[in-house]
Amino acid sequence: MTLFKNKYRIESARLQGWDYRNPGYYFVTICTRGRDPCFGTVVGDDVELSAIGEIAAQCWLEIPQHHQGVVLDEWNIMPNHEHGIIVLTAPVETLQRVETLQRVETLQRVETLQRVETLQRVETLQRVETLQRVETLQRVETLQRVETLQRVETLQRVETLHCNVSTKPTDKQMSAISPKTGSLSVIMRSYKSAVSYLTRQAGFDFGWQGRFWDHIIRDEAELNRIRDYIRANPANWENDRNNEEGLWM
Repeated sequence: MTLFKNKYRIESARLQGWDYRNPGYYFVTICTRGRDPCFGTVVGDDVELSAIGEIAAQCWLEIPQHHQGVVLDEWNIMPNHEHGIIVLTAPVETLQRVETLQRVETLQRVETLQRVETLQRVETLQRVETLQRVETLQRVETLQRVETLQRVETLQRVETLHCNVSTKPTDKQMSAISPKTGSLSVIMRSYKSAVSYLTRQAGFDFGWQGRFWDHIIRDEAELNRIRDYIRANPANWENDRNNEEGLWM
């Protein structure tokens, strides 16, 4: 901790200069408020989850449904904390471009259908108009025919102007469909908020520790070591629960 304006502050747990939207494997640990063992009880090598623990587990499984480019790797819920590996699979910019292209493609298809429908309506009107012209030409004399043709030409120009009206989406419409994708911090904040909301809705007095701890996994050997650690966490609970440093690996 450092002293700032005569008060001690906790330094950020995030790696300075690192963009936490970058693709990669992130090992995260989050703890309950006051290390309250409200998530469940360790029995043998497993954890029997409480009602609060079940809510936390379900919300964790639903993370990929709420965040693009997120995959869950190994994870485990302990009585007073949770370990998990979050995988970010693509840069934010790439996801935004893909979603934008998909939406533009949809708009282009809609525009094409609108143009086809407009052409079909124009064609129908032209057929009706042709029949009317034939009937008029049969009934009237040469001067009336000329006048009718002049009127028809005027109507055709008006129809042409209507057909040339643009159906492209406006800038305002395009901005309304701009995608939004979060970083690791946004993902964790969203998860913690969901668990807090649902547990309180269920009538539980539940809270999280203020922050979360993360570690950027550098290579496959480290990934496998952390996976093993997460799987073995319940079996090591007797040594872990009284050792605060153990929570952070």
